[in-house]
Amino acid sequence: MLPNNGTEKMLDALLARADALCDALATEIERLRDAGNALASLASERIYAHARAREEFNRALARHQDELAAALEEVRAELQLPEMTLPLLTAAAPTHAHEITAVFARIRVLAARLEERDKQLKEMLEKGLALVSGYLAAVRPPTQAYDRRGAVTERQEAPASTISWRG
Repeated sequence: MLPNNGTEKMLDALLARADALCDALATEIERLRDAGNALASLASERIYAHARAREEFNRALARHQDELAAALEEVRAELQLPEMTLPLLTAAAPTHAHEITAVFARIRVLAARLEERDKQLKEMLEKGLALVSGYLAAVRPPTQAYDRRGAVTERQEAPASTISWRG
């Protein structure tokens, strides 16, 4: 079935939703540059602000994905395709084939970039955690226990909960 005017509108809406997903991914990748700077400087308020922003991004991304999935299903049903694949969609809507293929390729590239940036940030977080843990271990005074005769028994570290970063 070749696209009619209603199908053309559905395909345009599909492309608009896919573009919105691309824009959201690109914006998040750009925002993560500052997140890396915040982690490198251990700026806690900025780190927490980025965590909150990422949480909101994840919710928005889920909405974009749901909207895109609904648009794909709508087009699949309208074109009476047995399943939604790029080859079947390209065959059914040849005038939109290049745009559809390009936007989905862009989504894949941006998703890969986001995944790589997340991996880098995770490594930075792990290094930061090791740094803070090492610092706490160095400044945490060891406890000393004495037996009945006043001799020092085995040395034990103080629990981490006794250390406060606020003083």
